[in-house]
Amino acid sequence: MNNNIKKFVEEYCKKCKEPCEKGIVETIDQVKCIDRDISINKEEYSDIFLLRKILMKLNISANLEGYHYILTAINILRKKRNEKTKIVDIYEIIGKRYNTTKTGVERAIRYAIIKSFSYNENLKLIYTKKPTNSSFIYDLAFNTDIFEQHFLNK
Repeated sequence: MNNNIKKFVEEYCKKCKEPCEKGIVETIDQVKCIDRDISINKEEYSDIFLLRKILMKLNISANLEGYHYILTAINILRKKRNEKTKIVDIYEIIGKRYNTTKTGVERAIRYAIIKSFSYNENLKLIYTKKPTNSSFIYDLAFNTDIFEQHFLNK
């Protein structure tokens, strides 16, 4: 089993009660679960893995609500790249998706960023003061190389 399929199975097959009957299929550009009709672009998937790695290095762990909201916000931003999208609109979209309020989303993201900024000295090399939610999310979405340089190449 190659790396893309292993990562896909680890991420998506945990939710399955039984092993796949038809299986996981890998094409040149996608990995797909036939049973659950889930597919993901390989390039997008490796990018999500990179973002998760960066968030973990920033001390933003998966047990924080803000972690999931940040990943979702980045995903939405990248998909709506050509549209003019306000961060408040993204909070609303995330709130509907996770069945919460937009202020709850904003608060959870802010908490994750504050926690990261207070516990991670390397983040202070990138930002001189605590970053706003929008600047942090935009940088993670479109300037990942800044974080890679400081956190993954050490």
